[in-house]
Amino acid sequence: MSVDVGWLILVLFTSGLGLIYFNFGRKNSRPAFLFFGMALMMYGYFIDSTLALGLIGAGLAAGPFLVTKLV
Repeated sequence: MSVDVGWLILVLFTSGLGLIYFNFGRKNSRPAFLFFGMALMMYGYFIDSTLALGLIGAGLAAGPFLVTKLV
């Protein structure tokens, strides 16, 4: 597996965002942010495509806001 620079930057960005979501969810007892934060930190290990990484990351980043609007 070759490491693409764009892929690496996206993984670092989404993992950092996941850490922010996770800490926010833990401190404020918001399970949606906690779950999506963990998902954002872990999903990059399983995706090889930069495009798929970006699209899935955008969906996971918007997830807590969509869940809280629906519930």
